[in-house]
Amino acid sequence: TAISPSSSGFFYVHGKGLSNVGGIAVTINYDSTYFTVDTTQGNNGVTALGTFSQGLLIVDSSTAGTLKVDAAFMSAKNISDEDMFKVHVTTKTKLGETNLTMTGEVRKPDTTIIPTVFTGGVLKVGEENKLLGDFNDDCIVNLPDFVVFAQHYNSVNGDSKYAVLYDIHPAEMGTGAWAGIYCKATPDGQIKLGDFVVFANNYNKTCPPPSTPVCVYPPNGATNIPSNPILSWTAQDAKKYDVYFGTASNPPKVASDQSGTTYTPGALTPATKYYWKIVAKNAGGQASGSIWNFTTISYPDGISVTGARFPVNSDKELLIHGKNINNIGGSSITLTYDTSYFTIDTTKGNNGVTLLNTYAEGLSIIDASTPGTLKIDTAFMSAKNLANEDIYKVHIKTKNKTGNTQINITGQVLDPSTNPIAVVFTGNTITVE
Repeated sequence: TAISPSSSGFFYVHGKGLSNVGGIAVTINYDSTYFTVDTTQGNNGVTALGTFSQGLLIVDSSTAGTLKVDAAFMSAKNISDEDMFKVHVTTKTKLGETNLTMTGEVRKPDTTIIPTVFTGGVLKVGEENKLLGDFNDDCIVNLPDFVVFAQHYNSVNGDSKYAVLYDIHPAEMGTGAWAGIYCKATPDGQIKLGDFVVFANNYNKTCPPPSTPVCVYPPNGATNIPSNPILSWTAQDAKKYDVYFGTASNPPKVASDQSGTTYTPGALTPATKYYWKIVAKNAGGQASGSIWNFTTISYPDGISVTGARFPVNSDKELLIHGKNINNIGGSSITLTYDTSYFTIDTTKGNNGVTLLNTYAEGLSIIDASTPGTLKIDTAFMSAKNLANEDIYKVHIKTKNKTGNTQINITGQVLDPSTNPIAVVFTGNTITVE
């Protein structure tokens, strides 16, 4: 779903393949810097649709960033494949894509749980223009589009010929690069003369070139960026992107024609300046962004937690780093963390931990049995030196709570004779967004 900034809009919550439903509770978490729920519309911002319009509804939108919708029925209902709710929103001026995460439960009339998968989505705040009549999405309205349009002409909603894709009237023309092109439609349930007028106006027209890409993360010129960043950007009207990335001030191309607006370069070298650029493309042309740069974190001496930014409800990896420690016989570290933000994924690695680089040569005992605490002991058959490298990869599963959370680390390092080595242990903050 895409909505213009500083405007009213909505998104749908859809249900599919649910039988014998007595009630449903859903919680949607969202970033309130992009939009708020418009409580002046519907029931506290929510309109029940289809089967759910027959139910009783309780909506709680009192907490910014969280929307709770509970629905109950007087008799069992089946949800085959339909929109359940329309959520009315008011967007702010911040542009970009923001994740909508959803959790909940579904119960039968006897209140027993129905196992159900809840899947979030993405809402885009920004002008979303579309070349109306370009049914095959190749950025030009031409004969192939004309042929399929004719097959749906003179139909109304409910006919076998009708499909909302071809319902392009009433329509609005755009401004700027979209001037003279119909690019926004409000389907009216019929494909008639008005739709043909829109189609004929756009015939043989192409999409304008995309806008110049805008850097989202890391911010241009930023320092102390974690060594495992996810690069992100935005560009209006783009279909594909080329990504340029590297340590040279004129970075090489590392990805071509990708559709997404993120790129993960992998583990980066600490205290190093990286450059990157995005070229946005569609059939109407291309637009190159500026060359941006950021510098990765300079790790402190000792053993430290690497800061990071992770999306909600995702499988990610937290890195533990070692620097300037010599003659190591073994080490013991304890991480403490807030389980409301993430948990250790003990199905991966050794109880949720993978040993890296020099530490991959050691023997390890890992205890992840206590929520909020992770203990890692490693011993070596011969002395080891750490110059500047990652030593552990901790596999985590983020939850739907967003914000900054502190990870603390304590421990000890011993030489092969079991004498203590003076080492500084440094925790860090991660951001779940």
